Amino acid sequence: MNIRSPSVTGGSGVASTLSLRSTTGVGAAGADIVFQVGNNGATEAMRILNNGNVGIGRSPLTDVDIMRAGGPVLRLTRDDANDYRFDWDVDGTNTTIGARDSGGVILTYGARLTGATLTGGGTWDVAVNNRSPLYSTTTNCADSAGDAACAAAPAGSVVIDAADTNTVVSTTAVTPDSQVVIQEDSSLGTRLSVTCNTTIARTYVVTARTAGVSFTVTASAAPVANPACLSYFLVN
Repeated sequence: MNIRSPSVTGGSGVASTLSLRSTTGVGAAGADIVFQVGNNGATEAMRILNNGNVGIGRSPLTDVDIMRAGGPVLRLTRDDANDYRFDWDVDGTNTTIGARDSGGVILTYGARLTGATLTGGGTWDVAVNNRSPLYSTTTNCADSAGDAACAAAPAGSVVIDAADTNTVVSTTAVTPDSQVVIQEDSSLGTRLSVTCNTTIARTYVVTARTAGVSFTVTASAAPVANPACLSYFLVN
């Protein structure tokens, strides 16, 4: 059947339904509904298979299958003045997820999934309940020079020098409400380029903090001969 009119209209009722069928027969594989565009329908824009799968830009291999020569493959846009939108794209083994507004990029993440391991294609930040991101792969501190200069790192490895009982960890990530978790780890020698103390039974307490500046860790006893190697992380 050929419909020459450029318009197909359903009924005139407020609840009229327009039905589109590929066949009046039983229907089997191949009884698809194909939407064609371009020069005399030379380009297939969308296809609905007999089983209900929908393909845009290709014959679908799953429930919804979208193919595009350039990204983003999927875009969801909120209808408001800022034109907020979510983009998703795949390029080889990389998946890119981004959120934008009409003024440009708000955030983008790049990732590569290999087997069961997810590795970042850049800096990955984690934020919960719209809080500021807490952890970042590029801000993990390692400082073995006594008092530690850790910039803005919310996690890291530091030492308490031999014969000393405290260290000051300078990091702008500490807040008045930060939970500071400290753990001694004598396996950090390679990372810190020191020989870590292996004597156990010391305890560690956070004895001072200045929000946005530093916190102080005090040991119950001074390590002998070799420094005590510690890991810290902040929960904000």
